[in-house]
Amino acid sequence: MSTSHNEESITHELADDSRLLVDSLGGTRGMLESGLPSIVFVIIYAITESNLRLSIYGALVSGLILAALRLVQKQKLTQVVAGLIGLGFSAWLATKSGKSEDFFLPSILTNVAYAAAFLISIAINKPILGYVIESLNGTSRKWTAEIHLMRKYRALTFLWFAVFAIRVLVMTPLYLANNTVALGFFKLALGFPLFALAAYATYAMSIRKTNP
Repeated sequence: MSTSHNEESITHELADDSRLLVDSLGGTRGMLESGLPSIVFVIIYAITESNLRLSIYGALVSGLILAALRLVQKQKLTQVVAGLIGLGFSAWLATKSGKSEDFFLPSILTNVAYAAAFLISIAINKPILGYVIESLNGTSRKWTAEIHLMRKYRALTFLWFAVFAIRVLVMTPLYLANNTVALGFFKLALGFPLFALAAYATYAMSIRKTNP
């Protein structure tokens, strides 16, 4: 009975870890909202025969509507404000250069930064996800001294490095080829779907790493 109870507690703890990680990355709604302005941008760009100005206006309006909905529902605006800042920078960059593909450049560079940070943390044996999850849990245990936890967090950190790296490897050639529509498609395809798959894999891998 005690063994079964212990396994159940571990499962609940891992589920909580996965939930905390997902929430810290914006949550399901946050991921969906972050992709909507890009979808609007690409749709308008395609149907208006490459009208960059209208595409940017459409993306900005959709972002403001999402922020307004959060305000009406009295929800936290941290993710929305960060999203609006990022959206505004993307719009400014594309407007300044006159190149529609530059709308997606900040997203590519952000994924480059995340991928580099995650890979470096693995290389120096300080996996980022270990610090993130343990901090979110509010625990003070010295997990770096526990071999099984170190192995688990190294594996999970590499998993999320792969998520960011895949986005960079797919989107960079499209950016260099000035393929705006394809950039929009793959930003969506590699956004929430890949995020959800990685979140599930995080939970599944944690179970395997914990239960022999």
